[in-house]
Amino acid sequence: MKTIDNTNSPIETHFEQVHSIIHLHRSRALQVVNNESLLICWNVGQYVSEKLRTSDWGNKVVTQLSEYLCTNDPSLKGYSRRNIYNMVAFFEYSSQKFLQLLSSIKIKKQFLQNVTAQFIPMQEIPQILLFANWSMHVEIINKCKLPEEKIFYILYAQRENLNYRELQRAIKTNAYANGH
Repeated sequence: MKTIDNTNSPIETHFEQVHSIIHLHRSRALQVVNNESLLICWNVGQYVSEKLRTSDWGNKVVTQLSEYLCTNDPSLKGYSRRNIYNMVAFFEYSSQKFLQLLSSIKIKKQFLQNVTAQFIPMQEIPQILLFANWSMHVEIINKCKLPEEKIFYILYAQRENLNYRELQRAIKTNAYANGH
């Protein structure tokens, strides 16, 4: 009977290094795509929010915008009326009150992996929002009421490296109230 050799051959060691390089750059590329997707949502939310706030637009205009985008560019996905309002909520939950709350809490360095602790100007997305993907933010927007709770789940998802389903479960079991 043959025994299995658990040591890697020199060539396999090189192959593993190449695999590690591929994995590193793929994960970086996915992060860039995620960040750009969040920037789109945040900027669309900002634009629509300002139009609604200044009464330039009414609720019907958001429906018309959604229909316009779907008709004029069928390749665009995710711009339903409801999702545009989620983008508005995404922008608005990073309002001045949100930023003030962030500056008043102490964020451990472990939460800030690969992201600067400085918040960028209001014309750009606050860096903490890059800790979660769009689906996670929609879940937080629709299930959490308090700004503190929203911040908790963004940071909790980052710290625990949660995926969407795990975040859903954490919200459903009220990890915020349980002090996880």
